Amino acid sequence: MATGLAWTAKAGFTAAALTLLGIASPHPEAPEHRPRGTGMDPQVFVGAALRGLMPAALTGGVVHTPRCPFYAAYVELATLAEATPEHFDATFDTNARGTFFTVRKALPLLNDGGSVVLVASIAHSIGAPVYTAYSAAKAATRSFARSWAAELKDRGIRVNSVSPGSIDTPIFEAQAGKGADALRQQMRGLIPLNRLGRPEEVAAAVLFLAGDDAGFITGVDLEVDGGQSQI
Repeated sequence: MATGLAWTAKAGFTAAALTLLGIASPHPEAPEHRPRGTGMDPQVFVGAALRGLMPAALTGGVVHTPRCPFYAAYVELATLAEATPEHFDATFDTNARGTFFTVRKALPLLNDGGSVVLVASIAHSIGAPVYTAYSAAKAATRSFARSWAAELKDRGIRVNSVSPGSIDTPIFEAQAGKGADALRQQMRGLIPLNRLGRPEEVAAAVLFLAGDDAGFITGVDLEVDGGQSQI
């Protein structure tokens, strides 16, 4: 959520863009929060979200949505022995299914020559205990970027992904509670730059891939992780 807010702040987007990111809902028919394995069909959520976006995206019947970030995140830690079908479904429903059908629903809003940026995670490229389902779901997101880059090339639409590493957000408190600071210190020890990333740094990477400076880049994954997955 913090990363999505940072992106929209940098880009100057309205509450409608926050809906597309799954953070807020300006439309009265849309749910207040993104689906987290609660039985809500992501297609229903996305349909409501895009109805909230439409008034901001349409001018005189012409779509003006050249660049769109798509961000869905749900993290629940579980070992293979502890994982339940409910854990697996909640993780994939939000991270993979939610992303898939959001982009599908948004296609009519995208200009030819536009850009799509998906938010994955370096978890897709490393083996992390207790993150098995999350890592696999983010690997699906990374795969979406490759497949859609090939599929949408005839419309000139570029599709890329950004994979954040350890970013300093309230997710540490959500996962570790009172042990959040100790977890932050532990994660710093894994990062060559010896610090956590900031949401604004992920936002800058998204803006780069979405913008004209990346006009000859498609199908790539940009890892924003201080070198954690590279060195």
